[in-house]
Amino acid sequence: MKIYKFKMSAFLKNRIFQPCRSRDQVIRNLIETVRELLISQPTDKDADLVVVRAKFQRVFYISENKIYSTNFPFNVVTAENLPTTVMLDDEIEITNKLLSGADSVINAHFSNSYSDFDSFFTSMMEELEIDERLWLLLKSIFMLEDSYIRYDIDPKHADDGNGEKKLSLDEHGKPFITHPLHHIDVFYSPEQTFKIGLKSKINYEILLDIIDSKTKCRMLSDYT
Repeated sequence: MKIYKFKMSAFLKNRIFQPCRSRDQVIRNLIETVRELLISQPTDKDADLVVVRAKFQRVFYISENKIYSTNFPFNVVTAENLPTTVMLDDEIEITNKLLSGADSVINAHFSNSYSDFDSFFTSMMEELEIDERLWLLLKSIFMLEDSYIRYDIDPKHADDGNGEKKLSLDEHGKPFITHPLHHIDVFYSPEQTFKIGLKSKINYEILLDIIDSKTKCRMLSDYT
């Protein structure tokens, strides 16, 4: 397993920890992450942006009360005292020019992709012209299984956060909690998202351990 640690800029941090409700937001966050990595160097000091490459490839964004993670389909290459390089594959380096091209296509056409795919695809191909690298970048992003997951401490909305909200009881006489103080959100769309409640705070290492299929399989009873 290879782990690369970075420090997020204030711009990326403010963007990343906004509520995520749609795939286009995941895609935009991914592009902004790559753009930031291109001007960053690895660090162990106050690292809050972590890229993990193992059997899986993921990026983790870490704050005091949230850990947000998605698939990261690119390769990271680092060297001492040099900016980070991000590769689409073994041969294609992702540059700011490619990211700007991806931004242009997404901003101009992505919102129409669900209602008129033919128009979206045609106009996209016109913009791509003969730049195969841009098409390969967009294809890797559009076909990505984003694998969104987020750990959250949410005292504002929690049923069991401050004791002020009177809880109903289930058939066993236990509190009927729908929004635990500590929880993992799986998926992001309002129609599909669900929560896994936790008894206490977890950190990035525990979330990584839960996701990593090579480590001991964790039972819900281990954390709930």
